[in-house]
Amino acid sequence: MFSWLKNFISQRFPAIRYGEVTYNFRQNETGLPQGTVISPIIFNIFFNDLPGFLTPAVNSALFSDDLVLWDSATKKNQDSLNRTLNSALDKLAIWICENGMRVTRLTL
Repeated sequence: MFSWLKNFISQRFPAIRYGEVTYNFRQNETGLPQGTVISPIIFNIFFNDLPGFLTPAVNSALFSDDLVLWDSATKKNQDSLNRTLNSALDKLAIWICENGMRVTRLTL
């Protein structure tokens, strides 16, 4: 099973299409292939402990291959809300590092 998963997520060469322009194929070094049935399942297995790591600071939900963080406050408590959400993002950064992940930015 591990061999199959490794082969599934490695040696991928997708092209990027933005509008009418298609960019060259590049090898993916990270991430899961989009558009497959199993990618969201693998994502949810890997990220399963994240909501518990972030709770009770903020609300969180995993769906398909997305993570959503949210909280609420009255208008007069917006500063508190900002601190809470920024704290949750700091905890997310810690979780990412502890799990051997990195955040990448796609540039076209």
